[in-house]
Amino acid sequence: MLYLILDLLTKACNPMLNQFFLSILSCVLITSSLSATILNKDGLLSCYAPHDASFATVFLPYNPRIIVAGDCTFSIATAFASQLSQASIFCITPEESDIENLKRYEEQFPNLHFKFACLHLNEGSALYYGTRTKNSDYFKPGGSLIKPLDPYLMGKPFLTQTTSLSTFCQSENISKIDCLYLNTGGTELKILKETPALVQSAIIVYVKSYHRPLRANLDNFKQLQNLMSQYDFILASHYTYDNGAGDALFVKRRYFEAVFQRTKF
Repeated sequence: MLYLILDLLTKACNPMLNQFFLSILSCVLITSSLSATILNKDGLLSCYAPHDASFATVFLPYNPRIIVAGDCTFSIATAFASQLSQASIFCITPEESDIENLKRYEEQFPNLHFKFACLHLNEGSALYYGTRTKNSDYFKPGGSLIKPLDPYLMGKPFLTQTTSLSTFCQSENISKIDCLYLNTGGTELKILKETPALVQSAIIVYVKSYHRPLRANLDNFKQLQNLMSQYDFILASHYTYDNGAGDALFVKRRYFEAVFQRTKF
């Protein structure tokens, strides 16, 4: 229903109003996908939701390079595009619904680019396990290359093209990422380890976290947090939910401290 409203607004509104309404509805789409209950809030700025694009833009330049990869990229990509008209936003997703929705906004957001693939550690192909919904999106942690342990949650797997972050950036002539947004279903830590120089060049890194064995060999959040600390990032906000997943937002230390100066009394 919300996507239908977005489509009607695109056709009916003038560009200024269209961007305004799209920004609002994109936030609604992101929030509505988080129908699970928040169990815990952590981080130095836990009063801000880690998945809120408007919060992330506080730290970004006016023309950032943003990569959004994984499941459900449409909402966050259009939220960034509506707020940062000079940004270059690249979406990597194996989800046909994301691609279809992104194509509808090519004309409105010429700075929005997309690739139909799954972000992984190498070029090739692999089985992608979509996740069947139950009670709306409550039990939907997102699709992944890792098979769900609960057969009920597993949708029909399909073969998808895979690409690595380094290869994708080379193909798009990207030498620096300002914002990296990963929702890859449990492979986020491996991706962050694969390209340390690219990740360390970023200002903002968003990742999904996992706190229940939804899949075999899921990333360990403590290990991920330690890696980001080694990369000199601060955990700004981390929400965990009762569906076993979570959202974490990391900010490069020097940018965080530049925005939120610590005053000594």
